[in-house]
Amino acid sequence: GLFMMREPRWRGFRLAAVGAATSRALEARETGGFRDVYAPGRATAASLAAALPRNASKASERVLYPASALAAKALEDGLAARGFSVTRVDAYTTDAAAWTDADAAAAARADVV
Repeated sequence: GLFMMREPRWRGFRLAAVGAATSRALEARETGGFRDVYAPGRATAASLAAALPRNASKASERVLYPASALAAKALEDGLAARGFSVTRVDAYTTDAAAWTDADAAAAARADVV
């Protein structure tokens, strides 16, 4: 993940985040140490899609969009409408996990969560 991306070979791209808190986390030395992470004025996918700066020297820029499997398409559709080539990767989900009886029993015995 992000720790692997600390290596110089992974630094040839720009980073953007929907909100300032995520941007600060990416810039923090402990979680990435990335510089100049772009975040829009309003923390919404639509705002990021509308305001992400374009590289004027490129006809089209590629965007890798790691998203929640439940995320709406506002960001990818908005960026595509502005000429970005977007690849969405459903990287995680916030759906509840299916617990077995054994999982529930183990959780009930936990001292710290």
